[in-house]
Amino acid sequence: MAPIGMFYWSYVTEELKEPLFAKLESEFDISMNNEAMRLAVDYSLSKRFINFKYHCHKHYLALGADARQTPPKNVKMEEWIKLCEHFESDRFKRQSAANKRNKSMQIFAHTIGGKSCSQRMYEMETTDEASNKPDMENNDNNESDEAEVEPKDIRVYVDTHKRKNGTWVNEQPQKNYHPTIPEKSARVPKERELEARLEETLVVGERQRKEFEDQIHAQQE
Repeated sequence: MAPIGMFYWSYVTEELKEPLFAKLESEFDISMNNEAMRLAVDYSLSKRFINFKYHCHKHYLALGADARQTPPKNVKMEEWIKLCEHFESDRFKRQSAANKRNKSMQIFAHTIGGKSCSQRMYEMETTDEASNKPDMENNDNNESDEAEVEPKDIRVYVDTHKRKNGTWVNEQPQKNYHPTIPEKSARVPKERELEARLEETLVVGERQRKEFEDQIHAQQE
């Protein structure tokens, strides 16, 4: 957790981040002298911090009036009291209300969280390889239609827009879902698929960077 009183990652100084960077360097083959690596790690830490704060707030809301007396696991009492005071501040309440309002306007919900679709597709490919599941792009020599499966992009769409119980998150993704197995002549070559995924990764990365900058700007206002 960030030092007491620092409830936004943008307030954490480089000096306070150094022990975190040093620990990562000691456990992984990375160098914080690499500017790109340092920025990537800093961004990842900021997301972890935001996620930690979210779960603390969820714990606070669940306990109601008894929240101050029951800190979450691995959170010291003195830190927890400061967090409770932060959650009760006008600034935090305004920001929380704005976030809820923005989320309520989202009509195309998903269940993937902060993970990109490209990452989810990669994980699906890894799982398919481990289970020897047939791949549309590598199945040209197989004459049996029974061995064919939906393209990975459609499978990822379903996987990221359905709940664990198999129901759609809402009506909009279900309306947009059109399951199909294209003819072999219409399948996208592997090279084009990789190019498309790379482009998507770059777009997602740029969007996440912009969202992070907007969050920092909003926190500093």
